[in-house]
Amino acid sequence: MNHKPKILLIDNEFIVAMDIGRCIEDAEFEVNICTSVKQALETAEKYSFDIIVSDMNLQSEMTGLDVIAEIGKNSQLPPCIIITGYGDPETLRKINKSGNVSALVLKPLFPVKLIEKIKKLILLAENPGQRKP
Repeated sequence: MNHKPKILLIDNEFIVAMDIGRCIEDAEFEVNICTSVKQALETAEKYSFDIIVSDMNLQSEMTGLDVIAEIGKNSQLPPCIIITGYGDPETLRKINKSGNVSALVLKPLFPVKLIEKIKKLILLAENPGQRKP
């Protein structure tokens, strides 16, 4: 990839979003941070991204899965990562059933793990014969 990969980060908690965004930028990615569903949908409509990273629980009428699905209605979805603190079977079933999630990161969030997943997904996009992270 000749350009700096672009990441759309969606998290309703401002401080958490800024911390994760800083880690993503430190890993040499361009990041667009959205702290509301409305902002995320508007941003995804205006720009294209190489990866979408979203918290599952956005304290909204929509979950991270819903936002990703909505973005996918208007454009081709890039690989998507869901971050969640809920590793229960029902949440995991919903994530798997959505068909839109390429990787899952459980909380507590370790930025190194997230960056690792992002890098693997970018490599996978560049070399489609490889396995999912």
